[in-house]
Amino acid sequence: MSVRLAAGMLEEPIEIVSRLSKTELLLLEELIKAGPNNYVEKKLRKTFYMLQKWGLVLTHEDLAKNKWYLLMPDEVRIALESVSGPYIAMAKEGKKGPTAKELRMASIMGDILGHSDFTIVNGMVINHRSSES
Repeated sequence: MSVRLAAGMLEEPIEIVSRLSKTELLLLEELIKAGPNNYVEKKLRKTFYMLQKWGLVLTHEDLAKNKWYLLMPDEVRIALESVSGPYIAMAKEGKKGPTAKELRMASIMGDILGHSDFTIVNGMVINHRSSES
């Protein structure tokens, strides 16, 4: 099961990134900026981050300092970095990015309609409909 999940995540990282909250996306940005073999220090929380629940980060808990030390494996970091930029930018603006399902549907609709009403750029749907009526 875990091998299947890992393979799916590495093949379709947009499925993970599109489900993260603003807080999670900002944490992801910190982990990406930290780079290989570097951890991010966070205050201990009562609830785990989704990245922890999904097993995408390694966590060391220091109860004496009331901190978590989070480390993201390189393969995971590289896969998520490839699609996370637009989602992080939208989160900083207070906007919610499209879900992976919405991106797939926009792509299919463009194929069915035979023209490019929708284009996917860096994982974001851009609507090219003119305002003419």
